[in-house]
Amino acid sequence: MNRFITTLLILFCFVTTSFAQTCDLATVATKIQDYSSAPFSARTWRVLQGLGDPGVEAASNSDGNYAAERDFLALAKELAPDISELQQSGYNCRVGYANETLKQRVATLGKDHPYVRQWLINQT
Repeated sequence: MNRFITTLLILFCFVTTSFAQTCDLATVATKIQDYSSAPFSARTWRVLQGLGDPGVEAASNSDGNYAAERDFLALAKELAPDISELQQSGYNCRVGYANETLKQRVATLGKDHPYVRQWLINQT
């Protein structure tokens, strides 16, 4: 079991390098304890596969998410200028995912597709 925990620690350090640089060792130790207490969970599997931990987002609104939020608001304004809720900045939870999803749907379906508009309405 110690070997497994050591492996998790090493993989955790490689996967979340930016996270480890921005937080204290106690937080890192807590995350590793979470992984080792549930070695067969979906969360641990994601970390071991190099997909990251959905509960850990290294960027906060003040740095990396700001650009994603700005891009999302600009694209939302272009696609649905009449939905005032989309013009407001209030997306502080994983806005990068919403931004990428919107771009993917626009690329796949087109800007004028009703599903893209409906998806934007559901984001408000």
